Amino acid sequence: MSKTLQVFMISVTILFSLYVTSTIRRSKVKIDYTFFWIVLSLVMIITSIFPQIGFWGADLFGFVTPFHFVITVAFFFLFYKVFTLSLQMSKMQDSIEKLTQTIALREMKWMEENANTKSKKNLSTQNKSEKTKKKSSQTKK
Repeated sequence: MSKTLQVFMISVTILFSLYVTSTIRRSKVKIDYTFFWIVLSLVMIITSIFPQIGFWGADLFGFVTPFHFVITVAFFFLFYKVFTLSLQMSKMQDSIEKLTQTIALREMKWMEENANTKSKKNLSTQNKSEKTKKKSSQTKK
């Protein structure tokens, strides 16, 4: 690997790490979700500084070139990330369904209580009006 490419990779990786750190500081992403990206940037920095790791991994696992080794490792990292995000999304969907059902039940209960209160008020006003009608009819006689 040429020194120019190595310096470029280190620079890009450091910029990426700074971006991840600033996103965490601005509280746009939870730390739990950024752990993966922090580890990935550290791995990228290490492999940028020591490109022999790619050659060593390729030899160890029988890849023809270090490029194939790096792409395969990246594929498995991203595959893992997509899987964990799918699990989190499923849990969130379950939570949303439960929250929606709970809110619907509470609204239904509130509407029933509100309807009962209105009907009681209507009954009491009807009773009062009937009593006043009776009194007025009794006073007329």
